[in-house]
Amino acid sequence: MAKRYLKLLILIPFAVTTGCREISAVYHITLGNFYFFNNRLQEADYQYQQSRDCEKYRDIVIYNLGTVYFHLGELQAAMKMWSQFTPGERKKLNYRFYYNRALLKCETGDYRGAFSDLKEALNIDPKSREAKNNMEVVLDRMLSVSDENQTKETGPVAKEKEISAASQRIFDYVKRSEVFEWETQDSRDSSNLRDW
Repeated sequence: MAKRYLKLLILIPFAVTTGCREISAVYHITLGNFYFFNNRLQEADYQYQQSRDCEKYRDIVIYNLGTVYFHLGELQAAMKMWSQFTPGERKKLNYRFYYNRALLKCETGDYRGAFSDLKEALNIDPKSREAKNNMEVVLDRMLSVSDENQTKETGPVAKEKEISAASQRIFDYVKRSEVFEWETQDSRDSSNLRDW
């Protein structure tokens, strides 16, 4: 009987410390999320750092820390943190990672990297409107950057009116979405005369 209690006394601290580490990590992550959503980013950073040692939630902690740094405007620190992220079983987390890293790359001017990250995000969630919209914006910026590079290489060309690719797409959209033709006052008056 004493041996049983002795075994329990030896096993309980081991089980508690293993379980408590995970419970502690969940507590710190949850508290960090609370601070993050209340825009208390320094406190969120501290709470996420407290749970960084737990291997089970490592991907969540790395993603959250990168997000905090991104919101603080520390773009290099965010990219460094996100470079440690390895996509795992959590699809929603993987999607958010690729989506947010694409936003970061877009801000730093890496449009090709942002485009590939948005493709990964859309592979995970093909119905995402935000990823589709941002992919369109990134494509537009890639086109405008390539247009700027071409004009720099060939030199400035003088034209009376130069329409950018983005403006042209807007005009094309307006043309396609027109359902009716505008009538002038003269055309309405002449149609009334014909009815007589």
